[in-house]
Amino acid sequence: MTAVRCVLRLRRGGCLWGGLPCSAHVWIASGTTGKSPSFPRGDMSVPCTRKGNCLAARFCLLALLAIARQVYWGGEQPGTSVAILLDYVEWVMNCNRSMIGFLPSTTVRFWMGLFGHRSLKRSYVFGSLPWLHMISVQSKVTEQDRQKFKWNSSGVVKKTIKKVKGKKDHVNVSGGPRLTQTGEYPYGFCRKLAAYHKKWCTESCLANQKPEIK
Repeated sequence: MTAVRCVLRLRRGGCLWGGLPCSAHVWIASGTTGKSPSFPRGDMSVPCTRKGNCLAARFCLLALLAIARQVYWGGEQPGTSVAILLDYVEWVMNCNRSMIGFLPSTTVRFWMGLFGHRSLKRSYVFGSLPWLHMISVQSKVTEQDRQKFKWNSSGVVKKTIKKVKGKKDHVNVSGGPRLTQTGEYPYGFCRKLAAYHKKWCTESCLANQKPEIK
């Protein structure tokens, strides 16, 4: 109920941001969760799969509440996450004006490393926020960026090679000791989100217009 109360406190044109736990939706966990682009719900007999789907469904309910209150909403996931392919997430994303006053939402891919993350980390944002496209302005990675940020992915994944006689070596990929750290939001990313929404609200007010739901 705390989350519902927080959404109810948001005013028209406000921003609801959801940081869905990605561990149940990303590729590296697919061996356990059974998730794939063609089967995003995964193996529902696995507890972590059920938990991940449940949290995604609950966020969708909060997003619908935000839409009903004419509040913008958005979220972020790693590039390999199939969370956005869940049927209830797709339904919220595709809500149109004829149903509840919103046009279809958007998805924008970007590099989290350009916002201060320790790894380059391909990611995507999704939702109805009108300024999401601004995040992709820094979508290209240059050699200067690599020298400036000095991204380091060591310890994120662990590869083990199993040799099979007479057959090709089998490579197992699993999470390393620093895998959980990749889920952290860098401070620079949080500041940018707040700055983008503040700028949009300010420009809307200067234009003597109320924030329009698009």
